[in-house]
Amino acid sequence: MAALAISSHAQQTPPPRAGDVAPIFKFHKRKPDPQPLPEPIKLQATTFFQTLKQGGPKVREAYETLLSGSRIGEVAENINVLVTKTEGAIQAYGPALEFDHFDTQRVLGRLCAADYITWHATQPLQWRLVYYRPAEEWILIDVRVSDVVEDLFE
Repeated sequence: MAALAISSHAQQTPPPRAGDVAPIFKFHKRKPDPQPLPEPIKLQATTFFQTLKQGGPKVREAYETLLSGSRIGEVAENINVLVTKTEGAIQAYGPALEFDHFDTQRVLGRLCAADYITWHATQPLQWRLVYYRPAEEWILIDVRVSDVVEDLFE
């Protein structure tokens, strides 16, 4: 879970300025394929982004709901790091105004990456939610966000 390998001292640093939010990941270049998501993933992602758009204390609520039942959510520090990074991005780029699903990647029916963009006042952010289906239910296993968007272009 590379997205969670951020040191805890990140909470003590001042919030980033626009352009200073370091990417947590970088997509590889390929043409996006926004094929439909499995309904449970779509519902969970939609709830997350709609709650995130409300900002303030809703950022933590969005993550707590998204990560409920996942191994990521079992460790409070994981949630704290994601909330801190997201709040920093919101301070730098403004609140999320809208969100769009723009890519789906599937591996053998058991792994699914759902890629989204949130649109902010000064710059969009890329999001990747990765799910695993060991049996019947989809389980969130990774969350990544980045302010690098130029890799969306060929």
